[in-house]
Amino acid sequence: MEGKYGILIVDDNVDLAEGLRDILEIEGYDVTIGHNGQDALAICRQKNFSLALVDMKLPDIPGTDLIDKLAGISPAMEYIVITGHASLDSAIDAVKRESVVSYEIKPLDIGRLLTVIRQFFERKKTEEMLRESEERYRSLFDNMLNGFAYCWMVFDKKGTPVDFIYLEVNDSFERLTGLKKENVIGKNVTEAIPGIKEANPELFDIYGHVALTGEPISLEIFFKPLEIWLSISVYSPEKGYFAAVFDNITERKQAEEKLRESEERFSKAFHSSPALMMITSFPEGRIIDVNDVYARVMGYRRKELIGHTVIEKETWARPEQRGEVMKILKEHGMIANMEYGLRTKSGEIREMLNSMCLVELKGEPCIISAGG
Repeated sequence: MEGKYGILIVDDNVDLAEGLRDILEIEGYDVTIGHNGQDALAICRQKNFSLALVDMKLPDIPGTDLIDKLAGISPAMEYIVITGHASLDSAIDAVKRESVVSYEIKPLDIGRLLTVIRQFFERKKTEEMLRESEERYRSLFDNMLNGFAYCWMVFDKKGTPVDFIYLEVNDSFERLTGLKKENVIGKNVTEAIPGIKEANPELFDIYGHVALTGEPISLEIFFKPLEIWLSISVYSPEKGYFAAVFDNITERKQAEEKLRESEERFSKAFHSSPALMMITSFPEGRIIDVNDVYARVMGYRRKELIGHTVIEKETWARPEQRGEVMKILKEHGMIANMEYGLRTKSGEIREMLNSMCLVELKGEPCIISAGG
């Protein structure tokens, strides 16, 4: 890792500078020498360095002044100040700069200097790994499909949750809610979304509970202020705070409602039909449902039929006919006005005209038959 970082030595003592360079290059560092301030400024305009060893007393400029000038060229560069004329004032003047990591006195303690440099690059390596990790998580945060909100819960004197403040939200928060980041971050939710406390008071209790106890909760809720359905997972990374990961499930809820209404209409039509109605699994023939007319004509109660197969109940008067029906349904998906015989519970044979169609119910192939 050291080879990734360059070191600049700025010292007018040629023997010292070249000796330090030789030692540092043996350690694996990339080292460049400048013998005065102008050299250093010119070099830094051409090449980037992580660390500079700067003599306090240069022939053309004080070392601290050079550091200030270099900061304008390489703001991220840090410094080890070296001097043969140490004083309390010079030390204070040097180290008051945040970019100065150490103050070393000549003659240099090479062992100590190498330790300082090694620790510096270890810190830089750790900082870079942390930065890369933060960038990865920031990219994940910004590009995740789910909305995310990190909030501080506000409690009254009695410990009742009364509000919360948005501390951070991601891009999907905007996309899913239509609320802009700049209009929510740093604001109380009662200000950002007027009427929320009256419309969805349960959210405050749920979020408050999570923020205090750390117990995660998942829920689906109709968010009345925005008239959308949300699926929310809430957890607490720190007491008093909570994070909500959510998705807009309005389309799914609307589809579920339409399906429920459709199933309800079908159920009403099925059970109120004057025809003998039956639903069986395909091709097994297990009875899923029958209407009251079918049960009455066949002499059964509904619960005596549901869950059994037509073979078990021997409802086909001519069993060989069932194989033909299964083949036709597999090839064409439906049969219209087919004549066949049904055997009732008492053994009576009833001749019927029957229509059947192959459909999918809850992901499974089924036969709906209607006869009379």
